[in-house]
Parts: sequence; C-alpha cells; structure tokens
Amino acid sequence: MTEVSNISCSVPFVSSGRLCVLLVDDDEAFRSGLADNLRDDGHSVLAYAAPSEVPSSAFRAVSVVVTDFDLPGNDGLSFAEHVHAAQPSLPVVVVTAHPDAPAMVNAVARGFVRLMEKPVDYQSLHRLLHTLVDDGSRALS
Repeated sequence: MTEVSNISCSVPFVSSGRLCVLLVDDDEAFRSGLADNLRDDGHSVLAYAAPSEVPSSAFRAVSVVVTDFDLPGNDGLSFAEHVHAAQPSLPVVVVTAHPDAPAMVNAVARGFVRLMEKPVDYQSLHRLLHTLVDDGSRALS
C-alpha cells in the first residue's frame, strides 16, 4: 500500500503530461508491474490491493483511476461507482478479462467508466489514460 502523503499527487492538475494514477488491483504482480511502468514514464502512482485500503482523500489527489473488475469483497464496478459519486469528473478505467459481462456493458453505456481488456497492453493503456486526462484537463504538474 502507498500512502497519499508519500506521493506528490496533491498539486492542482495542469498540462505537463504527468499523471497521478490511483491503481487498485488485488493481483500483486499486475499491480506492481503496471505501477512500475507508469512510474518509469514519470507518473505518480497510488497503488492498493483493495478498495477498502483507498483513503477517500485519494480521489481529490489523482488524475485518473485504474481498477480491476474482479476484486475480492468489492467488485471494481462498485468501486468505480463509488469513485464517480465522490468525484464525477474523475476518469475511471476498469480492466477486466470479461468485457462482455452485462454489468460492464451497462457501466460503459452509462459513460462513467472506460474498459480495457486483460491482458493489458501498456502502450494502449498509456494512450487511453492520457486521452481521458487531456479531455478532462486533469494532468499533474
């Protein structure tokens, strides 16, 4: 777990191209691999294994959320709905091996999440994150 206070994600978002990503995935290898890739590209990452570990203050400190769909005790879609309720303009990407699940189709249709199928292609995710953040003008300075 990474604490919000240890990461420089509290700066107002401007257009430098760096992001602060809230990453929630119970698969430690996936979570740390993706976090490492994002950090190698100069982004800040708050990484957690479960939604219950994420402090509510994190939603105000990040530019985008990436969460797994299959999470123990709380599916990623429920977490995405929680994020959307707390910060409606915060982009959420749900990664899943089951993109055709009815709940995912419904969430995407409602417009508050974007979907990325596993296995995740890092370059495609990187482009999607930047597109979402650029559309919302929430890049980290």
